[in-house]
Amino acid sequence: MLFDFFRRKNHLRYSDEQLLEAYRESDDNEALGVLYDRHLEMVFNTCNRYLENEAAAQDAVLDIFEQLCLKVRQHDIRHFGNWLHILAKNHCLMQLRKNKQQVIVSIEDFGHLHSPDETVEAQQLKEHEFAILESCLKELPSAQSTAVSLFYLESKSYREIATLMGEDVDSVRSYIQNGRRNLRICMGSKITR
Repeated sequence: MLFDFFRRKNHLRYSDEQLLEAYRESDDNEALGVLYDRHLEMVFNTCNRYLENEAAAQDAVLDIFEQLCLKVRQHDIRHFGNWLHILAKNHCLMQLRKNKQQVIVSIEDFGHLHSPDETVEAQQLKEHEFAILESCLKELPSAQSTAVSLFYLESKSYREIATLMGEDVDSVRSYIQNGRRNLRICMGSKITR
């Protein structure tokens, strides 16, 4: 059911649900653009609160709009505003996780530039601990190992991991929590030996 949406151009009279339906039926981005515009301030404020950087928040707003065309078709959306808020929040959390990993990697990769006093023994200790981590990761039950690897090494969200593993989100959360705990126990026992 199209609402003569494009002829009347009176977007205010349509609910979010009607605009969403108009987009799905017509494949025209105008309805989606109007819908997104209604919630633009909320998306920006959410991104700015999480990213704590206005320029990064503006970039995130654009990224989220680019994703919207595909995501709207993938999900059964009941309350667009709530769904969009969660999408924006998850996008920002993924950005923060990626940025954190990049910082950690750059510090580890170039640590010798920042700590000239680090000895060969200290570098060998780091390599030894990394080898233990890899070994312990292999000792985890398969589901825990997969979930932990996807979450920490590939920056996948709980929902993405659930889809990849064919599990529900609560199971994935449990695998990651238990896997992290088991890694700590395993590494603690091997490092102290």
